[in-house]
Amino acid sequence: MNKYILLVCVGLVAGLYAPSLYAAPFCVEVQGLPKECNYYDAIQCRNRAAQAAGVCTANAAELQLQPGTGKYCLVDSNRVSMCRYADRTSCENDAIRQGAVCIEFPSGDVQPNPYRLEPNSKY
Repeated sequence: MNKYILLVCVGLVAGLYAPSLYAAPFCVEVQGLPKECNYYDAIQCRNRAAQAAGVCTANAAELQLQPGTGKYCLVDSNRVSMCRYADRTSCENDAIRQGAVCIEFPSGDVQPNPYRLEPNSKY
């Protein structure tokens, strides 16, 4: 009986000190400091970034942004991304209203907007 209690106690202690199985999807970046990827909640990440005079970014290893027609993506705490913003200002404004963060999509991966008329394009 004592063996089982000891095994349960060891398992509980090991679980407390074991690293998380999943890394956090949001990071706070401050110039000159390493990324702080400890945030699972978009609002907490946004608040910490504001306090530290930094920005909340995506942890590329954990958060896969869905390509869209914009350079900037609105990402919520459920890891849902909408990459439809052409400028950071409109993305940031919506992020504040919706409790999300605005993240720049990696350059070169932005899909063209099929509804935008380009005067120099050939159809």
